[in-house]
Amino acid sequence: MPAGFDEFFREQFPRLCLFLMRTGADRHEAEECAQEVMLQAIQHWRRLESPAAWVRIAAMRTLANRAQRDRIGKSRELAANNVREVAPLSEDLAELSEQQRQVLSVLRQLPDAQRRVMAWVVDGFSATEIAKMMNTPAATVRSNIRHARAALRKMLDDVDQPAEGRTRS
Repeated sequence: MPAGFDEFFREQFPRLCLFLMRTGADRHEAEECAQEVMLQAIQHWRRLESPAAWVRIAAMRTLANRAQRDRIGKSRELAANNVREVAPLSEDLAELSEQQRQVLSVLRQLPDAQRRVMAWVVDGFSATEIAKMMNTPAATVRSNIRHARAALRKMLDDVDQPAEGRTRS
């Protein structure tokens, strides 16, 4: 076992799982991707300059690849059976704290690009770091953060305001 990896794993594995869940993965997908990526990380450990960022990037790629394979397989299966897809239940949130559940629930309502950027923000990365990790212009990242924050504020305002007190815009 490379020096420092055990501590990194203990600290980062649960955080990586939550990160993936913030991007839209369910608990099972997040844990599987995190395990796969941690196995890759241990193999490249001595070459990793920023392990926390590296595992998040690798996990997002792994999750995206799995989702694409699953979509292709599922669409073929649904087409063969002439069935429409139904949204999954949120059983993956059962063991999380109430605050974590609320954050995930609200983040899952954002468009994909905003949700991915906010997952990085929640984990403490700056817009510049996110842009570098996602290979996206910093202005795009800042714009997604701004739009996500505005959408989140609106969602939270809607929750805090009683139904009879709301006005139509």
